[in-house]
Amino acid sequence: SFPTRRSSDLALLPGWLIRRKDALAAWLSTVILLSTFGCLHVCRVGEMDVLLSLGCCIALFGLTAIQDCQLNGWYLFWAGLAIALMTKGAASIILIISALLFAALERWNASRLGKSFWLGLLFFLLAVLPWHLYMFHQFGVGFLTEYFGFHVLERATHQIEDHITHWWYYFWFLLISA
Repeated sequence: SFPTRRSSDLALLPGWLIRRKDALAAWLSTVILLSTFGCLHVCRVGEMDVLLSLGCCIALFGLTAIQDCQLNGWYLFWAGLAIALMTKGAASIILIISALLFAALERWNASRLGKSFWLGLLFFLLAVLPWHLYMFHQFGVGFLTEYFGFHVLERATHQIEDHITHWWYYFWFLLISA
């Protein structure tokens, strides 16, 4: 099942680029992804980073649609954010930052926050709140301490679990993986 899973994952970006009428970028993205050891490895072993990447791509496709004044893009943004948040919590913050940067750089006004924004937000909350509320119900304040304190804040700001690396570790890792 490996080739099928890999090809379906790697078809999303080129398919979106072809819809945007950029065939060269679609071909280049396919060649780059298929020649990148890190991408092939995480797809093969089924790491959570693949699902995080899927959520990020969907959310960024939505932001691009919104930038093109297609306000239904909010549904994609909120769906992608929900996938990313439920996959790797803290890593999804980059999508919020991206949306804020888009809004600031493009000087979005309140007209970009139409019905689809609020309905998309509602669906996002319906997707992410049940698990969070259930976990809080089961474990109380311990859940908040562990989830937000350790898995969100601590992981994002410190080295944990005896992982001793330098600040440039991820740059080196990306170089090797690519």
